[in-house]
Amino acid sequence: FFFKQKTAYEIVDCDWSSDVCSSDLSGHSDGWVKGIGDDFLIEIKTIGSGTIRMEAPGLFTGSQDVESAWKNIRQPFASHIRQGQVYLHLAHLMVETGEFESAPDEIVFIYELKANQDYKEFSVAYNPEHSAQYFDAALDVVWAVDNDRPPVCTVDPVLGCTRCKPFRS
Repeated sequence: FFFKQKTAYEIVDCDWSSDVCSSDLSGHSDGWVKGIGDDFLIEIKTIGSGTIRMEAPGLFTGSQDVESAWKNIRQPFASHIRQGQVYLHLAHLMVETGEFESAPDEIVFIYELKANQDYKEFSVAYNPEHSAQYFDAALDVVWAVDNDRPPVCTVDPVLGCTRCKPFRS
C-alpha cells in the first residue's frame, strides 16, 4: 500500500479551521500529499455493505452481494464528494486569510472494500460552487445568532415549520 513509500513524498496531517465572518467552520482530511506533482488531499474510506446501502442502495441489483455492488462503484459517493469539496474550500479560504501559502485543487478518495481489501481510487477537482451553499447557510446562521433572531426556515422561509414555531415570536 502506497503509504509505506513515504520517501517519494511527504504526507502532512492537516486539521483546518477557518474564521469566516466570526463563524467556526472546520474540517479534517486524512492527509495532504506533497512533492509528487500537484498537491492534493487524500481521504481513505472503508466501504462495506452498510455504506453501500446508505449511499447507493441501487448498486445491490437483485442481490445482496457486496462484491458485485463494489464492482459497480464508478465514482465517489455524493456525500463523500460534498465532504471533499468542503475540505478543499476550507483550504482555499485559509490561503485568502494568509494561513496557507497555497491550497490543493483536488482530493483523491481511496475506497477499500472491507470484505477483501480490494481498493479503488477516485480524483475529484475542486469546484467552489459545490460547497458555496453550505458556507452561505452557515453564514446565515451566524448572522441570525449575532442578531438574536432565528435562522430562516429551510422548509418554509415565510411561515416556518412546526420545528421552527417555538423560536418565532
